[in-house]
Amino acid sequence: CTPGPDGKTCLVYTADFEFSPDQMPAFHLSTGQKMPAVGFGTWQAAPTVVQQAVGLALQAGYRHIDCAHVYNNEQEVGDAIQSVVQQGKLKREDLFITSKLANFFHAK
Repeated sequence: CTPGPDGKTCLVYTADFEFSPDQMPAFHLSTGQKMPAVGFGTWQAAPTVVQQAVGLALQAGYRHIDCAHVYNNEQEVGDAIQSVVQQGKLKREDLFITSKLANFFHAK
């Protein structure tokens, strides 16, 4: 781990491994789609590094990204996904993005 600007966060530089998304255990949905059972988590990922981390996770073979509003990094997660899709490396419909919204936001 190379410490980031805050001295705590690890900076990610390259994906050291790759796997086929077909190797990932999956849930078979009623729509016929297979949703990967393992997602790349973005909790506690600093906005300064999460964009690169998500891009590398997608490059490595992840097709399920887990995020939440309270993680305060959704913009960077979205930017990483948008970049990969715009580069033609993946299609948006190949990805599963899960998110959560805290209960106190439900009344708004």
